[in-house]
Amino acid sequence: DLFTAQKKRVTELCNLLIEKPLGMNFNCAIRTGHTSDEMLAELKKAGALMVSMGIESADPEMMERHKAGVTLEAVKKTVEQIHAAGLRAKGLFIFGMPGETPETVKVTSDFILSLDLDEMNMTKFSPLYGAPIWDECKSAPGDFNEDWRLMNCLNFVYLPEGFSSREEMDALYNWHVRRFYDSKGYRRRFAFGGHGLLGLEREGRGFELTPQHGVAAPPAEGRDPDREPPCEAADRVQVGSGSGVLALQLLDRHVAWGAGRDAGRGDLLPGVDHLGDA
Repeated sequence: DLFTAQKKRVTELCNLLIEKPLGMNFNCAIRTGHTSDEMLAELKKAGALMVSMGIESADPEMMERHKAGVTLEAVKKTVEQIHAAGLRAKGLFIFGMPGETPETVKVTSDFILSLDLDEMNMTKFSPLYGAPIWDECKSAPGDFNEDWRLMNCLNFVYLPEGFSSREEMDALYNWHVRRFYDSKGYRRRFAFGGHGLLGLEREGRGFELTPQHGVAAPPAEGRDPDREPPCEAADRVQVGSGSGVLALQLLDRHVAWGAGRDAGRGDLLPGVDHLGDA
């Protein structure tokens, strides 16, 4: 999150990428309060697709304790700025720091869903040796497992006093992750965002979607999708270029598409007889 700390360096790098493109896109991290509309516009022009921001927690006491100087309002404003620049926004959060409780996690989960994020990552807290928080974990109430093999942000090596077990933490972690990716807001952004299916439609490229992969892609050049289907017809959804998408519904990981006004076809998947709200 120090990438944008030296604004002059960022501007110089963006100018180089604009003048001498490397033929690639990139993502980067920013810190709330250390960016601007101008910088985000430069990053977009230089080839940035998504910017990440460390938020850690949305509970006021947890933020004061572990993310001093950052406010929820500033976070919301930064997400709005990122989207206004045509970039995707990713929020980075940490679960399980000293002081964490089931209630603080639920507060953070609610805030995440309110942010309109394109992606999010919630890390299982792993303190680094030598950092002040390492000593806090050793002295604070709770259970600290100093097995270095587990310190990979995939295990709860620290059990805060507010939880009865690591199993309880895992259950709440899984609840939040599924809640985010199953939310209507995320589904809508995934399908209709600037880098999603509607973006392909706007470019006049068309797309096809296979439920097995949930991946959008332009039809293979020179292939008649009706005569040479990429998969079984019952599992295929094809929408022609420029047709426009009307609605989306995800049911148990299945996707149903309805075609718009000029569509040549807009098949529903087997067992789906209506269109849900997009």
